[in-house]
Amino acid sequence: MPTAATAAAPLPQLTRLSNGLTVLIQPDERFPLASLRLYVHAGSTYETPREAGISHVLEHMVFKGTENRPKGAVARDVERAGGYLNAATSFDYTVYLTDMPAAQWKLGMEVLKDMAFHPTLDPAELESEKDVILAELQRGEDSPDNRLFQHMQALTLNGTPYASPIIGLRETITSFTANDIRDYIRRHYQPQSMLLAVVGNVNPAEALTEAQRLFGDLKNDATVTPPAPIDAEKLLAQPLILIDGGKADGGKTAAPASAKSEKTAKPAKTEKTEKAAKPSAAAAPVTPVTPVTPVPTVKIEPGPWNKVYLGISFPAPGFGDVQSPQLDVLAHLLGGDRTSLLYRTYKYEKQLVDSISVSNYSFERVGMLYLTAELDADKLDEFWTALTADLATLSASRFTAEDIDRAKLNLEDDMFRAKETLPGLASKLGYFQFFTGLQGETNYLRGLHDVTPAMLQDLIARWLRPERLSVVALTPEKSQTPDLAATLAKAWPAPARAGADAASAAVTDKTEVIDLGKGRTLILMPDATLPYTAVDMVFSGGNALLPADKQGLASLAASALLKGTLPTPQSAGAKAAGIAGGLDAPSMEAYQSDRAASMGASAGRQTFSLSLRQPARFNDDMFALLGQVLSAPAFADAEVARERVNQVAAIKAREDQPMGLAFRHLTPFLFPGHTYGYYHLGMPEAVQKFGVADVRGFWAQQARQPWVMAVCGQYDREAVIRHAKELPAPDAKPASLSAPDWNKDKGLDLHLPGRNQAHLMLVFPTAPLKSDDTPGLELMQTILSGQSGLLFRDLRDEQGLGYTVTAMNWQSEQAGFMIFYIGTEPGKLDQATQGFKDVIARLHADRLPDDELRRGKNQLEGDYYREHQRLGSRSSEAAVLTSQGYPLAFNKQVVDKAAKLDAEALRALARKYLKVDGAYTVRVLP
Repeated sequence: MPTAATAAAPLPQLTRLSNGLTVLIQPDERFPLASLRLYVHAGSTYETPREAGISHVLEHMVFKGTENRPKGAVARDVERAGGYLNAATSFDYTVYLTDMPAAQWKLGMEVLKDMAFHPTLDPAELESEKDVILAELQRGEDSPDNRLFQHMQALTLNGTPYASPIIGLRETITSFTANDIRDYIRRHYQPQSMLLAVVGNVNPAEALTEAQRLFGDLKNDATVTPPAPIDAEKLLAQPLILIDGGKADGGKTAAPASAKSEKTAKPAKTEKTEKAAKPSAAAAPVTPVTPVTPVPTVKIEPGPWNKVYLGISFPAPGFGDVQSPQLDVLAHLLGGDRTSLLYRTYKYEKQLVDSISVSNYSFERVGMLYLTAELDADKLDEFWTALTADLATLSASRFTAEDIDRAKLNLEDDMFRAKETLPGLASKLGYFQFFTGLQGETNYLRGLHDVTPAMLQDLIARWLRPERLSVVALTPEKSQTPDLAATLAKAWPAPARAGADAASAAVTDKTEVIDLGKGRTLILMPDATLPYTAVDMVFSGGNALLPADKQGLASLAASALLKGTLPTPQSAGAKAAGIAGGLDAPSMEAYQSDRAASMGASAGRQTFSLSLRQPARFNDDMFALLGQVLSAPAFADAEVARERVNQVAAIKAREDQPMGLAFRHLTPFLFPGHTYGYYHLGMPEAVQKFGVADVRGFWAQQARQPWVMAVCGQYDREAVIRHAKELPAPDAKPASLSAPDWNKDKGLDLHLPGRNQAHLMLVFPTAPLKSDDTPGLELMQTILSGQSGLLFRDLRDEQGLGYTVTAMNWQSEQAGFMIFYIGTEPGKLDQATQGFKDVIARLHADRLPDDELRRGKNQLEGDYYREHQRLGSRSSEAAVLTSQGYPLAFNKQVVDKAAKLDAEALRALARKYLKVDGAYTVRVLP
């Protein structure tokens, strides 16, 4: 089996202080940055029923002031130094984090200690923050994905601490007092239950000395008993219960999971970067499962959705079980990527779903195997009938040796890619060490490599059992829902089973810009840190090539472009890669997955982009595929039809989300009649009419446009130049656009019935990207946003109007605007609007204090370096900037110019652009 390459790196330095707190230090000099994490063994599963949500409330309150830093100063101190801070609450832990410039790592460590051990917990601030948390809870209720996960955890893990949402319940959140939180801290915030991870450009000896100074004198004043695993098989012991044939039971369910839950904070594949194979728990005591009244296996919940959101789950063991990596392989084989069994069957072949995936969620004490699908209501009956039959007869014989090897490679690759950024490396190392010890990653990888078909068959027989299958379907309110429970009972009766048993600091050599002639530019950005390569190719064109009646065609062509190629018998590269005969869509997906690689394509307002991401040893293969895609795309009738259906589904799904709806309609509202005002995905009725001839016609124009290719990472220079020269040469002039006219109407109201929150955007016209005002606009946006930003402090911290309050700066070649955004209760829209106006009035009247300017400038610089750690972020930036005629250092120049601006320049900018009378208002109303 091919395995991901590994890069040599010094082992982390581990030290256990006298009070039991563990310090992990990993020096890494790739970037002028340091990432710090403080893990605390205290999450939602450590709470009593009356304390449901208290871990999450505490996480919020640490930002409201500490004994050493008044309200707002925690975020302000970090952001003023150019850093980033955050915190997250999970089922099994809370983590506090800072990502700092290397010169400021001591400040980052000090702030972590201050947050964890010295929060002020002011009662008045607590009451205000409760409103913010309730707004966050409402926001989760408005998201079908979040709501689905909340229902699944409640059903699948019923009777365990994992059944309750991390965010808590309305009645518990509103009941907490400051003393309740202090009591919770006293019981759980013990040094012996903590890990401090320091990763980056630091001196290990200095870091350990500082950790000892800050944390060494802290005392343990409570006994800590490690939690025992939960016997997941006892969760399987309850009989299958059907209520009303699977119709909605009308019973009370737990509140939605927090936005910081395992589901929403860590998508399944990302979670594997922090995956841990715990030591065997055979000798450990087992947490008993609380006896509960059996719950319905099938739950239907009609709601204000355009689509059906279906969830299926089974209890599974946690990371302490040797089966955990085996279940990861099974989940990947079933629904981990586009080569997986269920994706091929139901998305590609039968075209019954818009999306389908399977994930293995391994928590500390128990786990959950979780399948999700999104589909049209009129396809639910056919899909459910076929899926239940497939699950009932599922056998490991459905997976070839190549399938299994591919799954192992991609799971390993997911873990290894976490090392690309310092925050990723810090989180991976910290998570493994916190839950399994330093050998955890090695043990997990060994367990992964050892998976056999026999093991997979045993997993299927042991865990995919119908008697504890839980099903939830969120359905459109007026749709006819089939009897899911009856279909399940018929296809899969219990207990028998029918069927089978970086940034510039990281660049090691000089960046090159090579003019290949004929409208072709190649940018080489070597970085030998990791054995990976990122390639971005940006053409002029995109929507700029389309007439108004073809909106959405460029996006359709981008997706169809990657669904197969025609034979290219004359291509030496294709012959060497074994693809000269062409590839159909499944073969193309397998080709990439076999190399742990990916190819993407997208259309923009004035660009059309392709991207490659792969281990460096597969560069020749992926360049051969790129050449074949560009010169001989298949655009098969069936594939274009599939992508047309997918695009219409994506439109409907986007309009199911409040912010998706708002942003979809924003630029069409602002710039009617101009390319900037095109609906990027088009309108459903127009998209449904596009055929192969339309796609081929667009591609014939697009392929002739000039292009820029940027390559970042490890590569053979001469080979890359040769590959680039072999790609088709353009012969057309670049597409161009004139400046758009702004809409004379100033307001747009959109409606999403049945939601809890309203969403407000004030949109201020500004200037194009090339404007001399760009540095100031970037700085203004940074000062306004962030946890210590003016908008956050005023509208969230002071007035408690909403969970998310921010500013966004959008600039393109011909136009620009700044957005003030808040999600709030419908009855508070006027107050929120006035809050925005009050902030603007102060910006007009007063010069910003020096502290605000320093914070914004340092934050802008810190963000720049954080965003440039990934190879792909650098290659993408270089290709886009060059294609638009900007220098490679344009974004860094913006940061440098912003650093020279004074308070008077910012006030002048606010007066120039932040004009309430000229602002546009976009609202999403329930």
